[in-house]
Amino acid sequence: MNKLFFLFVLLSCCGLALGQSKDLTLDPGVKAHAGIDAVYAKFSRAYRELDHELVGGLYSPNASYLVPDQNILIGRDKITPTFKSFFDQVRSQNGKLEINFRIVQRRVAGDLGYDVGVYTLSQIDSAGKKGTGQGKFVVVAIKDGGQWRFQVDGYSDLPKPE
Repeated sequence: MNKLFFLFVLLSCCGLALGQSKDLTLDPGVKAHAGIDAVYAKFSRAYRELDHELVGGLYSPNASYLVPDQNILIGRDKITPTFKSFFDQVRSQNGKLEINFRIVQRRVAGDLGYDVGVYTLSQIDSAGKKGTGQGKFVVVAIKDGGQWRFQVDGYSDLPKPE
C-alpha cells in the first residue's frame, strides 16, 4: 500500500511539472497552452543561439513592439533589426544570453490570447561573469497562418532588489 501511495505522489508531482521548464514557468492557476508556450521556448532558444531571424519570426508581420523610451515599432521588418543589433553587440564581446519567463496571468480564447509575466535576462561575458536583470511584460498572441506569434509585446524593467 505504501508503495502505491508513493507512486501516486511521484506521478502527481511529475504532472505538476508538465508545462514547466527552465525557459518557462507558469504560476499556479495559469494553464499551459502548447502553441503559446512553444513561442517562449523558441524565444529562449533564439537568445541562447543569438539568432535574430528566429526571434523575429516569432512576431506577426504587423506586430507592435513597445520598447521602453522608444517609439512603437510596427512590423516584423522593424522589430527583427533591434534583436540583430543587440545580439551582434553580445556576440562581438564573446558573450552569451539566457532568458526565461514566468507567466503570472494568461487568458486565451480562440485565436487570441494574452500573457502578463516576468522575464529574467542574463548576460554572460567572455570571462563567464553573469549579470542578471528582471522586467515585467505583457504580450498579445495571435494564431497567424496556423502558428502562434506575438502581435503585441511590451516590457519594462522591474526595480532592482535592495
